[in-house]
Amino acid sequence: MKNTLILVTLGICGLLTARSAQAVDNLLQNGSFADTENPLNGWVTDYAWSKNSHYEDNKTRVSVVPKEAGRINVCRIASTRDSGTKLETTPIPFEEGYRYRCTLKFKGPDYRIYFAGYKWKPGVQPHDKPELPELRSVYKSRAETFQSSPKKPSAWKTVTLELPGKKMTPGMKSYMKQIKYITLYTYVIRTGFIDEVVISRKKDPSVKFD
Repeated sequence: MKNTLILVTLGICGLLTARSAQAVDNLLQNGSFADTENPLNGWVTDYAWSKNSHYEDNKTRVSVVPKEAGRINVCRIASTRDSGTKLETTPIPFEEGYRYRCTLKFKGPDYRIYFAGYKWKPGVQPHDKPELPELRSVYKSRAETFQSSPKKPSAWKTVTLELPGKKMTPGMKSYMKQIKYITLYTYVIRTGFIDEVVISRKKDPSVKFD
């Protein structure tokens, strides 16, 4: 009986340690949309500042729903007839010498997902909590895209992205050298759902931009 209790205790401790490690490894705040006070904490939905008429009401088309096809606390990205809808993470610091990786679950017929790289806009004093209106886009990674017939129901898919890719051309390096922050950028043409977003990084000496 004593040995059984020890094994059970070790098993519980191991599970808690694994969960803690997962939480620490995720650079994204609220990747599973489980924040009870603000389900979209850590995400950008409001693009009214861009003065783009297609996205003036973008935030009204993004919400977190209790359930969707067997999952709970899922982000729903609705579509419009005139344009798609976008969702972006809050900026994450980007450093040379690291490789960044994202995995997520997505359900929907049409999407485009990639890493976006940003630098400070001229005249903005750098600080620790940048917002998108203070940044300028300088890079887009290779995108993961998917299209299917709207008549055929889509299933949950696992999407994986890496930054940088396996090969870095001199041109890519010149752009990536400017990056101070990255986001995960999601664009949906028809209504889709996203969940379990994890962004992590690991040291990689080959990631040099000089």
